Amino acid sequence: MARLALDHAVAVPADILDLGCGTGLCGVHVHPAARRLAGVDISSGMLEKARARGVYTELACAEIVEYLRERDAEFDLIVASDVLVYFGDLAPVVAGARRALRGGGCLVYSVEAADGADWELAGTRRYRHSKAYLETVAAAAGFVVATIDAQVLRRDADADVLGLLAVLRVPGLGTSSDDREVAARDGGRA
Repeated sequence: MARLALDHAVAVPADILDLGCGTGLCGVHVHPAARRLAGVDISSGMLEKARARGVYTELACAEIVEYLRERDAEFDLIVASDVLVYFGDLAPVVAGARRALRGGGCLVYSVEAADGADWELAGTRRYRHSKAYLETVAAAAGFVVATIDAQVLRRDADADVLGLLAVLRVPGLGTSSDDREVAARDGGRA
């Protein structure tokens, strides 16, 4: 996921936010492209482990939606690896990320895949989301969908965990031709 995020970064070095950074596994991979690397997580214990990695310029112990509510066009790239599975309704997170991103910025995240429902709670106590739901939430927040691809995220109990990797872009700075291409491909839903 980190490679996908960096492939879509508009500016490098970039101001990057790692949502639900946990112990900093994703931060290690995006750090080389960062001018500023912020991490936010609700667990102070996880943040201590992230701090020990020495790659973050700032770490905040906060709930993600509350943290995003206080940010306005601060970041070029936001990554959320294996954290949005703990949210059913993604609208507040996606809208908050939109607010926190600059023009042309990207939100890159992973979720486990649902077949039909917008979102559902799985037996693992993690939420699954449908591609159609991700597209609807992105449009409502004002994003252009660059891509939403099905992927095997990991193996759990000897079975593949199917998921979706989403790249959403804020219209603006340096993206006008990208926006037109995506809108044309998606039937004008930019």
